[in-house]
Amino acid sequence: MTIPKEMIEKKDVPSIEECLESQFKTMLSSLDNGAVLLILNSMQIDTRVMRAAFSQGRFTHAAVFLKSGFLTPSQDWSSKPLLWQASGEKINDDLVTYTDGPDLHLMSRYLAHYMINNPNSRFVVRNLKKPLTPSQGHDLRDYICQTIQESTVEFCTNFQLPYIWLTSNMQWLHWLDNIILGPAGAKRSKLTFCSRLVTDTFKHIGVLSQDINSSSTNPNFFARPFNNDTFEDKEYELDKHTIVLIQPEFRKASRTFIDYESVDAALEGICFMYEAKLKSTHPHQKNITYDISQLFKYLDDIPDLSCLIYTPSINAYTPYNKEWIKNKIMVLLQKMAR
Repeated sequence: MTIPKEMIEKKDVPSIEECLESQFKTMLSSLDNGAVLLILNSMQIDTRVMRAAFSQGRFTHAAVFLKSGFLTPSQDWSSKPLLWQASGEKINDDLVTYTDGPDLHLMSRYLAHYMINNPNSRFVVRNLKKPLTPSQGHDLRDYICQTIQESTVEFCTNFQLPYIWLTSNMQWLHWLDNIILGPAGAKRSKLTFCSRLVTDTFKHIGVLSQDINSSSTNPNFFARPFNNDTFEDKEYELDKHTIVLIQPEFRKASRTFIDYESVDAALEGICFMYEAKLKSTHPHQKNITYDISQLFKYLDDIPDLSCLIYTPSINAYTPYNKEWIKNKIMVLLQKMAR
């Protein structure tokens, strides 16, 4: 996503939200209910320490993505993509309030606030390998509404979270629950955090195994495809502005660049370049087909091809060469073929 710097500096939430929604349209249309949003807040020292000490990975927050129209039409938020998450910040139409338990959030508005407070964060969505069945979708809807209505689940404090996570498999330490978590120690089962809520949600609808310990998961559990067979390997980057640098001829004067809103859009754009060339050389052929070897031969013949991908954590662009581009195109085409 490319958000004008002045919008962030002015904390112009409505404009950022509108900008996000216009960029989300194509990307989010290919996602299913139950996809997981992962956020890496690379700026705050406490989240970096938490990630290094407990998460052992890249991401610090997780939420469940819900397509627009997932809720019943009578509900106000049914027309926009939502997030189901264990975050205390509930973003309403005109203000930000804090709730004591899991809640639904407008995705664009939540991310607009997040970008203002943490401008160098990274946003990734990982889709489910198989779309939810109608029964699973119904169960997910009921589970969310019931959890919100009953208000029996509370958030952990920043101190309680690492304690619950680290001691989830250490029964001999649970005698400390009375002191750390609250009266009678029964609060452990009622306290939640982002990855625990996402795990419990997926377990409830049968997407994840009941054997998984929800208290021992973290956002990176959903980022590692080898941990489970639930999510696609592909990551939909929400903040990877990409610039393709190309010299299509041996003349240096032919050098040019094209910018795209995401890595996938850039890869598709490179494929479209080849398709455009085929159409120009076969103007009377209605249906033009090609295989990967022909596409790669075309790319190999280009004198110079590379790309620059924006990396929020360093606030700069990272370069990638032609071989990297070819490998990513191969992965993209395989996913599209499925």
